[in-house]
Amino acid sequence: MLESILAGLSGLGAGIELLLADGLPNLVMLAVGGTLLWLGTKKGVEPLLLVPIGFGCILVNIPLSELMDNEGFIRTLYEAGIANELFPLLIFVGIGAMTDFGPLLENPRILLFGAAGQVGIFLTLLLALALGFSQLDAVAIAVIGACDGPTAIYVASQYAPHLLGPISVAAYSYMALVPIIQPPIMKALTTEKERVIKMAAVKRSVSPQTKLLFPLVVTLVGGLIAPKGLPLLGTIMLGNFMRESGVVARLTKASENEIANIVTLFLGLAIGGTMEGHAFLTPTTLAIFGLGFLAISLDTVAGVLFGKLVCLLTGGKVNPLIGAAGISAYPMAARVVQTQGLRYNKKNHLLMHAAGANTGGQIGSVVAAAVMLSVCSDSSPWDEDEWSDDPCSPNYFEGPDVDGFGVIGPNGGVVKVTDPDDPLVGLEVSVPAGAWSACWEVGITYTSIFSTEDYPDGYVPFERPMPTGSVEVVVYRWTPDTSYYAPDSMYVE
Repeated sequence: MLESILAGLSGLGAGIELLLADGLPNLVMLAVGGTLLWLGTKKGVEPLLLVPIGFGCILVNIPLSELMDNEGFIRTLYEAGIANELFPLLIFVGIGAMTDFGPLLENPRILLFGAAGQVGIFLTLLLALALGFSQLDAVAIAVIGACDGPTAIYVASQYAPHLLGPISVAAYSYMALVPIIQPPIMKALTTEKERVIKMAAVKRSVSPQTKLLFPLVVTLVGGLIAPKGLPLLGTIMLGNFMRESGVVARLTKASENEIANIVTLFLGLAIGGTMEGHAFLTPTTLAIFGLGFLAISLDTVAGVLFGKLVCLLTGGKVNPLIGAAGISAYPMAARVVQTQGLRYNKKNHLLMHAAGANTGGQIGSVVAAAVMLSVCSDSSPWDEDEWSDDPCSPNYFEGPDVDGFGVIGPNGGVVKVTDPDDPLVGLEVSVPAGAWSACWEVGITYTSIFSTEDYPDGYVPFERPMPTGSVEVVVYRWTPDTSYYAPDSMYVE
């Protein structure tokens, strides 16, 4: 009995020992989580998302927390709403219920600004492909340029779940930074004469029937063009239809408030749970943040340049600044345009025109994502073409019997067991540069030889200290059809 108590007391410091022994990435991410909380609480930067994301990040980086293990609290949230894309879709219903498409319907031509504001997505997609990202990863990264967090989360959870954490944080961070990112670009691309142009108010009224039919028409047309994106388009239009119908006020209010608030909390915690230090702090994460910033900047450039073109074609009747509202950061981008318009002309009120372009950008971003989802509908992380084109990319294989996994190629590398609950934590397989002439996947597995009499199904739980057993290092390739192993002569340490 005394020995059990002493053993239990000695285990109280296991988390601290792991943090000091191999916890530098976790320490860094604990600081990142604290920074997100500071930004949300003290600076008011997207607090509804950054507070739960920051707290989730802190929770998952505490050694031995087990919150993202099977049946863990945050893992349960992740499986319930991120893995199946439910949470972002519920948020889209709320966004639709809060959006007034009236300014867009009063001047339908302004929808073109919403289309121009998505150019950066496709330019960034090409750049990501040129940098070596796989097709699906590149699509998920490029959608950050939509400047719409739920859209980015939806696409990433479908096609690049291993990048969900950095993509989500980048998307919401840059949404909050729109008032900082856009003004310098707007000023650099316009002349003083263009910035002071006053736009006449649109006096065209829109009937209630038109507002009611609009979400139905957009859903039908968008669904026929890009059916794979219909969940995105359909949910936002469902919310808007409920708003305009006026007969389901309770559902509309719940979508805007209670449902959106609860889902936002769960979504933030689940995203924070993907930010474990060893997996998050990689060169890929830095590349994602860089490409995301570039995408939003290019969207703004394309929108303002399109505004200059329209200004020229209309004989100076359109202020090019409203082109910056063509991104999907609704309604923040419209407020930025209004603020900049007043900065250069105290009597220049561009808000309604910018709001039209901004709602157009909301639709444009969803349509852009829908198009890319439909184009990539035949692709998946198991696409055989992906394997043949990029043999050094991981196959995203995960299983309960794999303790450590990675890809090592001619440049050498290390595969390490990082799960603090794994009896092999800290074990690593090292391959020096030049030892292998091609890329191979490396899996580390552990087999216990404890007696299984008390476990009829043969399952033996991990225990500390590490029980007697065998460690196997498997070098192989995995394709959609089969797997094959490397020769026994492959060099490993």
